[in-house]
Amino acid sequence: ENNNDNFATIQDRQRESFEHYLQDVQGLELECVKSTIDESVYVKIHTPFEVLLSTAEKIRMKLPVEKIDKHGNDSSANKESYWCRFTNWFKKPFSLDAALVKDDIDYYTAVYYSSNIKRFEPLFEGLHGSKDLYFTPSERSLLTYELLSRAHFDDDEDHNQLVPVTQRPAMNTVVGLETGLRRP
Repeated sequence: ENNNDNFATIQDRQRESFEHYLQDVQGLELECVKSTIDESVYVKIHTPFEVLLSTAEKIRMKLPVEKIDKHGNDSSANKESYWCRFTNWFKKPFSLDAALVKDDIDYYTAVYYSSNIKRFEPLFEGLHGSKDLYFTPSERSLLTYELLSRAHFDDDEDHNQLVPVTQRPAMNTVVGLETGLRRP
C-alpha cells in the first residue's frame, strides 16, 4: 500500500509540473471541470490567440492573407458550345440548387511568419469578426494538439540543464573504431 501511495504522489507531482509547464511556459489557460456522474475531473485547455499564432509559425501553417475577388462574368458560360455544356453536365449530372449552396469566400494564403505580421493583420479582425474567431475550430484543435504533443511533464528548466561542452567527459572515438566497438 505504501508503494501505491508513493506512485500516486509521483504522478501528482508530474501532473502538477506538466500543468505548470503548460500554463507558465506555453501560455495555455487550463480550466478544471468536475464530472456530475462520477469523481472524474476534466481539464479544458484554452489557447490564446498569440499562442496560436506562434504555434502556426512553428509548424509553418498557411494562413489567409487576402480575399480573392471574383469578377468573372458569367457570359463566358453562355458562349460555350452545346457539346461542352453537355459534356460538363455529363460529368456532373446532379447540380445543387444555388440557393441551397453557401458560397464560401476564397482567400490567398501564405506561410505565417511573425516578421510579416503586417500582411496578415487586416484579416485578424475582418475575417470572422474578431481575433478569437480568426482560426477555425479545426485549426485551433490542430495547433493545440501540436503544442500538447511537443510538451512533456519533465520540461522543467531545473531538470533539463544543458551541460557545457567543456564539462562533458572527453571521448576518444578513434579507439572505438580501432577496436571494432559498435554502438548499442
